[in-house]
Amino acid sequence: MESPSVEFEARGENFQWHFYGAGPDGELRTTDDVFLGNTLTVRPNTKVELDLTSKDYIYTLTSPDGAKEIAVPEMIHRISFVAPQDGDYEFRTDPLCGLRYFHDDVQGRMSVTPASLSIQIE
Repeated sequence: MESPSVEFEARGENFQWHFYGAGPDGELRTTDDVFLGNTLTVRPNTKVELDLTSKDYIYTLTSPDGAKEIAVPEMIHRISFVAPQDGDYEFRTDPLCGLRYFHDDVQGRMSVTPASLSIQIE
């Protein structure tokens, strides 16, 4: 049986990750997208597809399973992974400037719980 899937946009801006979900039209990158903050909440074993982009700098994101992808202004790169078991996870960020300690706040989070409610998974 195939895992259910959900799509989000992860946007790097001002050294922070901002996550967005599709609004009522069911499409990402339209005027009704919903801002989700810096934490995604999903159910276990859900295929998560993140479209990465940036408003200002080049960022990299590492998923909980170790996959890496880059976020570049005006471009979209997709990273996919299956949400692990219940728990809280970080999306690690590797700044290209090499000065990690200046950018430790540049991390998104994912909360995985069976009771997760998401505008895309209901």
